[in-house]
Amino acid sequence: MNRRETHVHHAWGCLDWQEGSGLQGGHPRPLAAFAFETRLEAPADMQVVARPGHGLLWRDPGPANAASGGSPLHPVFHHAPRAVDLLPPDLPALTVAGTVHEREGRFLPRRFRVTLSLGERRALRLFRHPGAVHVGAGGSLSGHLRHQDGQPAPWSLLMLTVVLPPTTETLVFHAQADRNGDFLIPLQGLPLARPAAAGGALQATLDVHCDLSLHADALPDPDADAFRPVAVGSPADGQFRQPLPLSIVPGNHVRLTTHGRDHLALRPPP
Repeated sequence: MNRRETHVHHAWGCLDWQEGSGLQGGHPRPLAAFAFETRLEAPADMQVVARPGHGLLWRDPGPANAASGGSPLHPVFHHAPRAVDLLPPDLPALTVAGTVHEREGRFLPRRFRVTLSLGERRALRLFRHPGAVHVGAGGSLSGHLRHQDGQPAPWSLLMLTVVLPPTTETLVFHAQADRNGDFLIPLQGLPLARPAAAGGALQATLDVHCDLSLHADALPDPDADAFRPVAVGSPADGQFRQPLPLSIVPGNHVRLTTHGRDHLALRPPP
C-alpha cells in the first residue's frame, strides 16, 4: 500500500533590493543584475536565500508535530493537500535585522531592521558608490561633506529637488555619501532644454540628512529615524541654510563647496 506524503514550504518573506540613487519616481528599479551578500543578525534561526534582485527569508523553527515530522512553516501531510492545508500559518510578525553588501563594491553597504509579517515583501534602497555612478548628458553635482568641526560626514543622504519651468513640476534626485563623506549626484533624466529656460539655469534645493552618531566604520541604515536634516553652507556667501538653494545648468558637472572652503560645510539644527 502506497502512502502519500506531501511537503509544503512557506518562506517567511522577501527583501527586494532596489536602486536608491539618481532620479526618483516612476516604477521601482530592481537590482537583479548584481550579486548581494546578506548577513542576518536576527532572528538566529533565519537564513537568506539569494535570488536575482531579492533575498528570500527562510526559517524553520523546528518540528511542531513529532508524528508528522513537520513544522508550522514546513508542514507534512499524509494525504492529498486540501486548499486549507496550503494556507500559511497564523504566526506573529518578526523583526529581521542584518547587513547587505554588493560583492563588487558598486553599491554602498547598509544595515536594515524591518518588521515583517509572514509572506510580506519589503523593498530596501541601495545607493551607488560615488565611483560607480553613471554620469550622463544631464550633468552632475559632486562634493565632500564635513561637519563644522572639520570631521567628514560619512553616509549622509542627499536629495536634490529641481523645479522645471514654466510649471511647478519638480524632479527629485537622491544620493548617499560614502564612508569618507564624498558624494556624486547624477542628473541623468534632467531635460537639457525647457522652453522657458533655454540657455538658463534651473532653480533647485539641496537637502542633506545626517546621522550624527555614525562614523566611517559603522554601517548606516538609510531608513533609520536617526537621519536628521542639517544646514549646508552656501557656495555663494557661506551662510548656512536648510534646504540650500542652488541654480542648476543642465549638462554641467559642478563640484559644490561652501564659500571660502574646499568642501560643503554642515551644521546640525539647534
